[in-house]
Amino acid sequence: MSGARGQFPALRSDVVAGPSLEASELEGAQRLRFALEAAQVGVWDWNVTTGQVHWSRELERIHGLHATNDGREFHRVLEDVHPDDRRRVLDALAAAMDGEGDYRVEFRLVRKDGQSVWVEERGRAFFDEAGEPAWMTGVCQDITERKCAEMALVDSEHQLRHQAERLAEQDRRKDEFLAMLAHELRNPLTPIVGAVQLLSRQCHELGTADDCVPILSRQVEQLRRIVGDLLDVGRITQGRIHLEWRRLDVREAVQLALDAAEPLVRARGHELSTDIPKRPLVAYGDPVRLGQIVANIVNNAAKYTPEGGHVSVVMRADGPWIEIAVEDDGIGIPADVLPSVFEAFTQERQGLDRAEGGLGLGLKLARELACLHGGEVWAQSEGRGQGSTFVVRIPAYTCEDVAMAAPARDSGTERRSRRVLVVDDSVDLAETLAMVLEEGGHDVRLAHSGREALSEFDAFSPDIVFLDIGLPEMNGYEVARTLRAREGGERRVLLLALSGYGEREDRDAAAAAGFDRHLLKPVDIETIEEVIELYEQSS
Repeated sequence: MSGARGQFPALRSDVVAGPSLEASELEGAQRLRFALEAAQVGVWDWNVTTGQVHWSRELERIHGLHATNDGREFHRVLEDVHPDDRRRVLDALAAAMDGEGDYRVEFRLVRKDGQSVWVEERGRAFFDEAGEPAWMTGVCQDITERKCAEMALVDSEHQLRHQAERLAEQDRRKDEFLAMLAHELRNPLTPIVGAVQLLSRQCHELGTADDCVPILSRQVEQLRRIVGDLLDVGRITQGRIHLEWRRLDVREAVQLALDAAEPLVRARGHELSTDIPKRPLVAYGDPVRLGQIVANIVNNAAKYTPEGGHVSVVMRADGPWIEIAVEDDGIGIPADVLPSVFEAFTQERQGLDRAEGGLGLGLKLARELACLHGGEVWAQSEGRGQGSTFVVRIPAYTCEDVAMAAPARDSGTERRSRRVLVVDDSVDLAETLAMVLEEGGHDVRLAHSGREALSEFDAFSPDIVFLDIGLPEMNGYEVARTLRAREGGERRVLLLALSGYGEREDRDAAAAAGFDRHLLKPVDIETIEEVIELYEQSS
């Protein structure tokens, strides 16, 4: 009875075995003693008034004493308690004798041979007629094995927690490394993309059939895709990928995906067939990301199908779902590999003689992006050499009266020559961008630092400024805020941020600094022409 305040009972002479015990009582006492010894439990009585402690043989064993001991004084018993645990024992005893009655505590005993054992004591205090503590009785059990197991478990949990923290830190550093890698790769990609696109246009205008430009275009596109995949995996892993949700006709996203995959399909000599319904298939999602799903799967099919193969893309409505099936007659997927094809860095489909490049991220990104849209992706194959089918399923938009007509671009907008300032500490990048702009008939000046940009801005009075964020000494955000402060009257400059970082917070920081638009490196000619055309329409 916890908290009970029992009155001190009269001592009985029959608590010690003697001739007065009946045979059955003696047998019961022996059984109890054997049971206590088996459980490693000792029994003790403490006369608070005299300070004498009497205990059983099992308790002597627990204390590491000889069986000849016939009790001890309380202060000598306390000496066996580990110095670090004595205060806890004394506090528990004081609480029991202060009126709580019940006593329970775990502590360490230090035997005479120096060995420590863990024990648990439970007891109860009894009080005299005046309410003063007179007697305590209780049991003591050796719990060393249990405590060792508990401490081992705690140590194991601590190690697991430490390991988890270490892995989390490694994961964070990996994401930072991937983001930095993507940023560093994007800087040289921008002038490469611009130069290749200029060469392509010039070859087309001159009617030359130079094979170098198509090769360069395909390899640059492959490099751009790898960089994008690296960054997207980091975003998805951290739950930081941003979707631009809107109602859309999925057929348009699929067509854009097919256009993006077309260079690889053509280079491999494949026949690409499509079966796309004539009526709109409406969904709610991000058109760029939906296109990325299909493009990744079509690229995968083209890579793992021998040259001259067949790839088909079939779209259909299936009740509340829109399904897109990409089928190929390529090398197929073995049954033991099929469950892992959507895992990161998985490339089991290719042998040593079929090194197709890439990082093995395309299918993982496709599945993750589909999941973000409330859909799914799965693979089917009859085995090696039997081709493969990948099916994408996303929810259809249920409203039947959604108007899908996109605003038409005004092709009659007159293009004017604009004054453009390009600011980037990469000379190659700045000069390539200048070449693209000059080909469009614009007057271009260059600056390679923030202070040089401010000087050119005052002298040149540009209409448009392409401004790199990662400038030395004075970064692009500081330059942008200063430029906005120097605008006067009705003058409003189109301020475009160039950055290798494309996270949501990067775009928000650019907007807060006064940029009109955040452009992610590498920037291609089409994007440059698009932003200038929008500027023409608004001015």
